[in-house]
Amino acid sequence: MLGTSDAPTKPGPAKQEESLTFDQDGDLKLTVGTNPSQEMLVDSHVLCRTSPVFRKMLRGPFAERKPEQGNWNIKLPEDDNKTFAVLMDLAHGLYIRVERAITTAKLYKLCVLLNKRIGRLQCQTKCYREAMFILFELGYEDDVEKMASKLACICPTNVNGDFIDKNGVPLRTREPFNMSGMFNLLDRATDERRKTLASFKADCHGFTTRALEGNPDWETSIDNPKCDLARPSCQRCIKYGAECPGYRDEQELVFRNANPTTVKKRKKRIQQKTLIESVVSFDTPSSSSSSNGDAVTPSTIPEDDRELSPGSPKIVDLVKYTNSGNTLILPQSLSEHWTSHSIPILLNVYYTLDFLHEAYRKTGPQGPLVWATHLFARTYITNLRYPTAIDNGSVDRADKELGTYLGKTLSSVGEALKTPGGAMRDDVLATVWILTNYELLMGSINRVSPMNPWHLHTNGLYSILKQRGAASLRTQTNRMGFWPAYNMVQVRCLLTSLECPPESQEWFDAIRETLHPGEGLAVEVGEYVCKMAHVQVRILNILRARDFDAAAAEYYELMDIVFKAEEQFATFDASYTYYDEVFNPYLRDMHNSTRVKGYHVILTFANFLSHHWATPIPIHELKVLRAHCIQRVRADAKEIMKSVDRNLDPSSFRNNPSPRTVFDALKLIWPLTAVYLVPSTLHEDSEAAGISLQFIGRELGVRQGLRVNRGESMLPPEADAPSKLAEDETFDPLPKSRGIM
Repeated sequence: MLGTSDAPTKPGPAKQEESLTFDQDGDLKLTVGTNPSQEMLVDSHVLCRTSPVFRKMLRGPFAERKPEQGNWNIKLPEDDNKTFAVLMDLAHGLYIRVERAITTAKLYKLCVLLNKRIGRLQCQTKCYREAMFILFELGYEDDVEKMASKLACICPTNVNGDFIDKNGVPLRTREPFNMSGMFNLLDRATDERRKTLASFKADCHGFTTRALEGNPDWETSIDNPKCDLARPSCQRCIKYGAECPGYRDEQELVFRNANPTTVKKRKKRIQQKTLIESVVSFDTPSSSSSSNGDAVTPSTIPEDDRELSPGSPKIVDLVKYTNSGNTLILPQSLSEHWTSHSIPILLNVYYTLDFLHEAYRKTGPQGPLVWATHLFARTYITNLRYPTAIDNGSVDRADKELGTYLGKTLSSVGEALKTPGGAMRDDVLATVWILTNYELLMGSINRVSPMNPWHLHTNGLYSILKQRGAASLRTQTNRMGFWPAYNMVQVRCLLTSLECPPESQEWFDAIRETLHPGEGLAVEVGEYVCKMAHVQVRILNILRARDFDAAAAEYYELMDIVFKAEEQFATFDASYTYYDEVFNPYLRDMHNSTRVKGYHVILTFANFLSHHWATPIPIHELKVLRAHCIQRVRADAKEIMKSVDRNLDPSSFRNNPSPRTVFDALKLIWPLTAVYLVPSTLHEDSEAAGISLQFIGRELGVRQGLRVNRGESMLPPEADAPSKLAEDETFDPLPKSRGIM
């Protein structure tokens, strides 16, 4: 028997010190440090005002941003809790709690924390002088010189040219500048200031004189003041073969009163003039100056593109030009509202969808599609701008504006659906489809809550497709909007493990009656997804009920559905000729991601059956099935990541950012989510998918890429791991399911 001293000791729980409260009404709880850690209740507004680092962390597009629901908790395990508490006391104005005497070690830790969380401090007034003297005494001459130069720029002087403080007292009479050695610094700073002022005055005098004498050409007069003022070009430029930039127009610089009333009147005149010109003719070129002296931005549109870039473009003009494949050149009027760019932005994002182009041609200026377009474009631009927002007010204003456009979009869709034939309108279908993509930009998909806005919008798509019926699908024109909407519905079914619409087979049969050559793959992938979704739902219902008898009874029927679906698709794939190189990759990714999740569900089914003490399925057969599932999941995950490499290259996007990349990112959200969350994929593929999702969220503005989190498994333990008899040492043990079920 072991003695007391020899007994093995278990590691105790992590130490945690008593929590601290810096603000009774604080909205943010920080857990600082590790072993011991300490909880601190703070005010997030104080942190944002104090530190640009915290402002970006708490208000930017990061995981630390305030959640929509629940408590706001952030862990800072790398920081020292005692030093961080001092920083929080200072930030919240609790100076009475700060130690009056502090050791060098503590001061060093505090400075390190300040540098990390706040940034470099700028000393002012007395602290500035004291800091200069400390550096001077310690021999940091370069730093002292820099501080003295800055002092020369910001410090006022008296009539004698001496630097003075805010009370008018000369600095040379104050410590430390009255000490030995510090006089020289002020003298050098004074001389430098005088030289700078003299040079500045000379330059100003020279420019003014030359301007009054004859308005010389601008570049020559700057590089060399010996401009001969010859007209129409400077002879000096002609002599040396340089391109003379010419002389400035006498009317170019006009100084105006910039009070709000004048600015408002000027904008009103410009808007009225633009409106009149747009009514008279779309093709009238804009003038570089106006008769009333108001400055108008010169046109930079090439002559070849001018007729396709009207001053006030209509929706039809924008659709026509964007559909041509060229880059849309927008007018550059300073008074132009951002909504005039919404349609070009969205059409550039979805440049391959003829369905949207046709819908815009038929819609009116106040229809639901236009409101949804403004909502989508504003969200896209806002997402890209958030990391560099100047102040928090801009974020709040953007959110308020988005709420306004979302309300107008939803109300206009509701009114349209109340009218007879509202569900048959392509612009209504396109509007609801854009709303689902808007929710992807916002990152609002929550697998735990099936009734969030994205799920509601996909339900709306299904309702519209159901009202349209199979008869509308017998013409190719009506099918242009069917596929984007139906694919979004199927993604929801795969994501939330639901059955596909029961009308799916009827719809596919109607499409086959007038099948377009490029639609064959879409129909086959759609049927395959329906069958796999059906199998997933039945398996997961059995697993959640922990019904071993039902699992054994339905095993062969379910596997027969899967194998027949595979055989049907393989037969089609072997004889199919691919026509559409734009949507084929997306459909392939859809097919592969369905396999990734579907075969992982089958893997959990085999695990579950291996624990059944009286299972009629041989253990050897279950082992073979598990190995087949692993091989299929990992092979299809590899194909998805290859597709990501082909269609989503971060380096090429950074060199040539284009809104068209956003559509590729939106199409890859679900496949990447499947690879990232399904635990039976290879670790390197899962991590690569996570990196791609982060890139999509941070640099492409699709916030859903930042909201894909690995949750807890919702399956019984028998489904996460097989029995000992069914284990395979080549790939077991596997991680638990990550909440994708």
